[in-house]
Amino acid sequence: RQDYIMDCISANESLIEDYSMVSDLTKFAGGESLNLVHWKLSAKTNSLIVKQYNKNIETKASIIMDTGKNHYSFEKNIITEDKIIEAAVSLSNYCAVNNINTEFFYFSSILLTHEIDGAATFYDLYETLSTISFNQDIYAEDVFPVSLKSTKNKSNIILITSNLTDKLYKELYKHSICGYKINLIYIVPDINKISWTVYDHHPEQ
Repeated sequence: RQDYIMDCISANESLIEDYSMVSDLTKFAGGESLNLVHWKLSAKTNSLIVKQYNKNIETKASIIMDTGKNHYSFEKNIITEDKIIEAAVSLSNYCAVNNINTEFFYFSSILLTHEIDGAATFYDLYETLSTISFNQDIYAEDVFPVSLKSTKNKSNIILITSNLTDKLYKELYKHSICGYKINLIYIVPDINKISWTVYDHHPEQ
C-alpha cells in the first residue's frame, strides 16, 4: 500500500517541484515517475537515468487525518485504522525527506497540529501516531474546514478518511471552488485498497 501512495504522489509531482530547471541526473532507483526518465541519456548509457528538479522553496502541504470513530466490527476497525495510520506515516515521511514544510492536523478532544520540517519532527509525529486513538465523535466533515481556517496554505491539501458523507462532499466542493487544491485519500473499509482522488473543480467558462 505504501508503494501505491508514493505512486500517487509521483503523479502529482508538478505540485511540489519546479519543472523549469533540472538540478541533477541520477540512476533510476525505483518508484520514480516514468515522466522523469531522461530517455536519450538512458539509451546512451543503457540504464535508466531520471531527472531531478529544483524543489520549490515555497512549497507547503497540509495533511488532515480523520480520527473519527468507525462503526464496523472490532476487526474491521483495526484494519481500517491501521490503513489510515500507514497512509499518514507514508505521506509525512515523504514530505520530511523532500523538505516540504507540512502541517499535520488531527482531532483529539481539540484540534491538534504538528509541524513537519525535517526528520526530527517527523519522528516526533511518528511516535504520536503510534499511540493515537480513533474514538472521536467529530469527523472529517467538521475537522476539515476548521483545519483549513488554521492554515494559509491553499495547495497540497491532503485529507485522509474512511468516512465519506454528503456533508464532507459539500465541504470539499465549497473549498475547491475557493481555490484550494484538495487531495482525498479514501481508506476503503475491509478492502486491501486505498483510493486517491484529486478533488479539483474547474468553473465553467
